[in-house]
Amino acid sequence: MVALLDLIGAAVIRGGIIMILLQLTLSMQDVLYERTERAAMDQAMYEGTTLLSHEFRQMGYRATGTEITELDTSVITFKIDVDNDGSVDQIRYSLSQMSGIPDSLGVKKYYLNRSVNGASALPVLRYVTRFRIQCFDVNGQYTLTPYQVKSLNVILQTQSNNFFNGRYPSSAWQGHFFPQNL
Repeated sequence: MVALLDLIGAAVIRGGIIMILLQLTLSMQDVLYERTERAAMDQAMYEGTTLLSHEFRQMGYRATGTEITELDTSVITFKIDVDNDGSVDQIRYSLSQMSGIPDSLGVKKYYLNRSVNGASALPVLRYVTRFRIQCFDVNGQYTLTPYQVKSLNVILQTQSNNFFNGRYPSSAWQGHFFPQNL
């Protein structure tokens, strides 16, 4: 009888240990998925903002007249000689809402699009939850008047649609630019 109770006790302890190891494995797997998703989002943010940073720093390069032709808090169109071939191009950054994906926590997701010379807009970033352009004049005062802009602050945030460990992985970036050609 004592041997039977010892066997039952050992089976219960082994079962508990197996459950603990299984739970640990599942938790580690969730952490791995979350970190992988965050790394992918950070890489996409890096690639998108590298292009954006370069073009915002060179804004107005070889352009004459008005360098910024359209300006809002989430849309900007400006002139720049992108490929350094002597002809001035027109670049437009804007948002378009993503369709066919569910909102996570009621947060709408957008594509950050880039268009060159009025051609079809191509997405630079996806899952954008915030894209804000803040423009400042020579005195550091906020302005939306294109010819007064001397510096720009750009804020970008993205959020994944995948839910891990009670949260959605996200990525954020902010840059302040002082284009020499404005």
